[in-house]
Amino acid sequence: MAVCRVKLEKPVLVQDERAGIYSMTLVIPKEVGVATEHAMELQHFIEEAVTRCTLVEQLHGIQLPVTIYMMYAEEPMSQYYELILRTTLEACIEAGVPIYGIPQAKPYQGRFTILVLESTNEIVGLYHTPSDSRFC
Repeated sequence: MAVCRVKLEKPVLVQDERAGIYSMTLVIPKEVGVATEHAMELQHFIEEAVTRCTLVEQLHGIQLPVTIYMMYAEEPMSQYYELILRTTLEACIEAGVPIYGIPQAKPYQGRFTILVLESTNEIVGLYHTPSDSRFC
């Protein structure tokens, strides 16, 4: 089985000062191929500053149960996306980020954003962000 390491660092404030993002490092062997490309995309977009978002405003100041959202593709690559999800969650738990639910979602490709509540380590969601999103 492929090795996937995820490192989470402390959140940083973004432009609207309503949510933070985590710096995430994903390390996956090159032979994994497509999953490696996906991981690099994921890392790139997670590290980007999040623009002001309707979703963030709705959640601002509300202590909700933390939910991690991760989308991954069907076979034959699903085992690698599942590995990314599992190690991401393990890194969150190791970093002291509470995890209350892990829903599965339809496969997506492209941009992902991880949001946390202001002044907390509580993750609101790791979700797919289409470039033409009406929410951001």
